[in-house]
Formats: sequence, C-alpha cells, structure tokens
Amino acid sequence: MIRFHYRIQLICVLTILYGISSAQRGFPTRGAGSSGNDSSPAFDEDYVEDTLHLQYFYQSDPQQKYTFDDTLLNDFHEFDISHLKGTTYLNLGYPGSPAQPLIPRPLTYTGFSLGLESYRPYYMDDERFRFYASDQAITDVFYTKGQTQNDGVVRARFGRSFKDRLQFSLDYNRYLNFGEYSRQNGRNTNLGVGLGYKSKNERFYLFASHYSNIFTQQNNGGITTDTLFNDAFTQQRTAIPTYLSSASTRDDHKTYKFHTHYQLLGKDSVSSAGGFWVEYILRFDNHYFKFSDTDLDSTAVNYYGELMTDSRGIRNFVSHNRVVNDLSLKLGNVEKREIKAGMRNIINRIDQEPLNDKITEWKLYGNVLWNFKDRIKISSLGELNINKENTTFLLQGTIDLNLGNAGQLKGQLDINQQQPTLVQSRLFVNQINAWDNNFKNTFINHLQAKYILPNLNFEISGGQIVGKDQIYFDQSGYPQQQEGLSTLTYLSIYKLFSFGPFVSENKIVFQKASKNPVFRVPDWYLQHSFDFNNILFKSVLGLKTGFDFRLNDPYNGSTYYPLAGQFGVEDQFEIPLYPSLDFRTSLRVRYFRAFAIMHNILQPLRKDVYIQTSRYPHPDLYFRLGIRWIFIN
Repeated sequence: MIRFHYRIQLICVLTILYGISSAQRGFPTRGAGSSGNDSSPAFDEDYVEDTLHLQYFYQSDPQQKYTFDDTLLNDFHEFDISHLKGTTYLNLGYPGSPAQPLIPRPLTYTGFSLGLESYRPYYMDDERFRFYASDQAITDVFYTKGQTQNDGVVRARFGRSFKDRLQFSLDYNRYLNFGEYSRQNGRNTNLGVGLGYKSKNERFYLFASHYSNIFTQQNNGGITTDTLFNDAFTQQRTAIPTYLSSASTRDDHKTYKFHTHYQLLGKDSVSSAGGFWVEYILRFDNHYFKFSDTDLDSTAVNYYGELMTDSRGIRNFVSHNRVVNDLSLKLGNVEKREIKAGMRNIINRIDQEPLNDKITEWKLYGNVLWNFKDRIKISSLGELNINKENTTFLLQGTIDLNLGNAGQLKGQLDINQQQPTLVQSRLFVNQINAWDNNFKNTFINHLQAKYILPNLNFEISGGQIVGKDQIYFDQSGYPQQQEGLSTLTYLSIYKLFSFGPFVSENKIVFQKASKNPVFRVPDWYLQHSFDFNNILFKSVLGLKTGFDFRLNDPYNGSTYYPLAGQFGVEDQFEIPLYPSLDFRTSLRVRYFRAFAIMHNILQPLRKDVYIQTSRYPHPDLYFRLGIRWIFIN
C-alpha cells in the first residue's frame, strides 16, 4: 500500500511539471565559460538583481579573497557532502553517516594521528569556516526534510561586520536521521563561531574561533542477510535483522583557536598584500570517541568474535587532548611569489582506558609559491617531524599551467611517510588489550593530474596511488599490514552538454587496484544528470527539473566496523549492479530556493536494494523537500 501511494505521488508530480514546462518559454543555456560552475552568465542576465557580489576569506590568509557562490539552481539539490562535479562519497545509506570517498584520497600527515577519520568529511574546521568581506550582514539558511520529522538537515551561516573593523561569523550544520532500518537513529552537530579583527592599515589581523563537531549515532553493524527484501514480513525494513541491537557511538571533537598575522616590513596592506609577515597560532583540541554495547544476544556475540572480552557488554573509549603552538615567517604575497617557513610544537595527551600517554612533537615546515605572469604557477610544501622515535615527512609539489583558450593543466605529487595511527597500533576493549601491533611506517606516493577545458565544459583527471606496507582492517575487524606495494590507478572524465534548454552532466570513473585488500573500489562508476531548465512567469521564477542516475559494476567492497570506527574488508555481501535513479525539481525566486526529490524511483520495480557500503542498504523509494533562503541586510 505504501509503495502504491508513492507511485501515485510520482505520477502526479510528473504530470504537473510536464504541463507547466510545456507552456513556458525556453531557458537560456550556460555561458561558454561556465565550466559547470554554480553561476550561469545567461541566467544572471535575467536575474541581475539576484546575483550576490560578496566575497569571503579564510583566517589562514585573510588577504586572499574568494567570490561568494549563491549556487543558483545548478547543484542546489545536492544537499549532502557528495557532489557530481566534485568528490563522490560512499556512506552507510543515510546523510550524516560515516563516509569514505569513491576515489580513495590518502590522508596526509606527519607524526601522531588518532586514526578516527570516518566523520572527517562533515567536520567544521579551518578549511570550511569563512569570514565575509562585506559591510552588509549575510544570513544563509538551508533545511531539507526526509521521510519523517526526525529525518532532516539544517544549515545556517551568518556573517556580519561591525565598527572598529570587527567581524563575526557563524556556521552551523545539523544532521538528524531516524532511519528506515533498525538502529539508524543519529544526530550530528557541526558548529563554527569566530570573531575577527584587523587594524586600520591592515597590517595586523587577529582571529578567535571555536569549532564543535559532535556525532551521536546508533549502530546496527549492518544487515545479517540480503535475502529478505521481498518478503511480505519485511516490507517494513525495521523487520530485517541486523547484527547489533543496542550499540551506539559518540565522537566529539572541540577546538579553540587564536590566529594572528602581523606585517613586520613592507607597505601597508591596503595598497600591497606583500611584505614580510609573522604568523602565530595557538590551538587547543579535545577529541574523544566512545563506543558501547550492553545488550548482547548470540548474533552480536558472533559479530564481535574474539573482541568480545566480557559477557556484560563491550566498550571502547579513547580521548586525545593536544596543544599546538605554531610560529612562521612569510615573505612575498600569494598572487606572485611567496616563501614561508615555520616551526610547530604539539603536546599530545592520550587516555585509552586504562593506558595514558604523553607525546611531544616538533615539526619544521615550509612552502614556496612562484607565479610566472599568471601562466605558470608552481608551489611546493614540505613538513618534517623531527622526533627521534617517530620521524616522518611530507613532500608536496603542484604545478598549474594556464594555456589560454587551450584550457588549464594541473599536476600534483604527494610523497608521505606515515607512522601507523593509534587505532591501527593499539586498541583496548573493556580495558583489555585487544591488539598491540608493531607495524612499520607506511609510504604513500600520490601522483595526480587534471586537464580542464572551460569553453567545452570538459574535465579529465587521473592519477596513481602507490602505497608501501599499507594497513587495512580485515573481515574480523582487526588491522593487518600488507607487505610490499599496493597500487590504485584511476581516471575520471566529466562533460557537460547543452542542447537549448536541456543540460546533461556526465561523470565516469575508471579504477584499477592491485589484487590485495588495501583498495576496495569498483572498476567503473557512472553518474549522470539530465535537466530541463526554464524561466517562468516573465523571468520571475527559475525552474530546473530532471533526473540523477548512478551505476557501478558489482564488486566486493568495504563495510563499517563501529567498534573501532573504521571501514574494512567485507566479502560476505557483494555490492550489486544497481541503477539508482532520482527525479527532482528545483525552483528559484530571487534569494529563495526550493527543491523536491523522489529518491530511488526504480526500487519498486526491482528485487534488490541500493548499497554503497556492504551490509548497509539505502532507503527504498522516498520523497524529500528542501529550501534555502539568503538574507542580505
């Protein structure tokens, strides 16, 4: 009955939209140089008053300004962290769940690392938190509702400048999920608050900021069988059995930071952004992770295996507090030539029930940037952890060639020696040592290149990851070190086609991994969108309606082990060849936007379900609404 109701809804929506779009005039196509960006020149001609001429910057370099992107309707419906044009993530079937990129992106670091990165894509941090270079206050609010009142995403950004050159910025994200399957209730809160000050001559900048990333999730360990999806008893998906019935995770990361820039030599920044600068950062981080499960039946006991050390329950707790002092000197400016060198001291305190550790680190780092007449831009970065017991390094080089009408060519090489993370090296369960590994340091070489033709809305990128002695988590949830080399070669092609009012975006990814468990990826992955764009009611209302399609070849992928907070090998359930199709409509009136999406519309016609991460299916066909409103005062 529920599926029949969804079908009637879908037919009604399609019929209404077809009638509206057939009665209206065509929508201007994208400009030749749009390259799939969030702003369409042809569209803006009809919405001159709507385009926001605002700029923002990051506290790491307040002199480097970026244009605020009001997104129009081009990717507004992509409410989660995964984007067709950018990074595609694989999650556990619902927004806000642990995620990993489709094309693996090795995390670069030196020295100590906790190794809990499954929620990293959602983090509010320096790379995302913005300050706005505007005399006007800006408020940007977004909300989307899923199947129930407990299923939604809320985002709010606010920025305002005050007299005496003070600036305030706030960024808030909240993910709520009730879940279609049992034990999927979750709540994520990501908050950034910052206050900035600059002197009258812009020689001195001071920023104080706070980030809070809190993830509270129920865990079900995944489904125990994939044979019950068409059983009459399991039309309500909570009836499908899962491994865990009372497990939960709390991942809490808070940051307090002071960041200053002072120009020692050179002209006033008002007239020149160059000169000789000193930069200082004082940062406090508090991160703790807790997993617990107290109601254990035979299925849960079998799931934990040898990690089940106490019949009364299971618990993993770890906290990491650190203090960072960072001092650097910079000569030049980011637009032409720049040299920067610095030293960083980090004091780490780790509580891993019952063991406590203190690790002090010293790091030297530097980077060089050279811009030749805006045609060739070369940059390099180096970082060395000089501690005798864990000496590691990172080298990174990039080149950016501006070929004029022939496009843009970018290349990057990362060479990184890494110490195994704490979770890979040691784990306590119920204060009993579950593993204590003496793994060797790992090496990662990542070579990547990208060629962009803006006039043709075309982009091709590729690369190769070569890892030595890589560490992965096996089917029992234990870390293992793969001796020797592990490789992954990938190629990604993006192309946008315009046919009058019709626009088609297409992305195809090819990947080839070495025959070992380190890289668990599909050999190919397709993602397409087809849209009809229109302007209604005398250029007052913008309309974009169309389909999103995703498909990958069947493969043995990864699953998620919540006890250690890690993705790992899974061979029990193959990730199937499943055509995922969504229908959506987006509307725009000045600064207001709205969308409606019918997710997974092919599912009622199939006997299987959509899965990105093994054991964790996505919901069946369901309806989602979303709105966004930007206020300028």
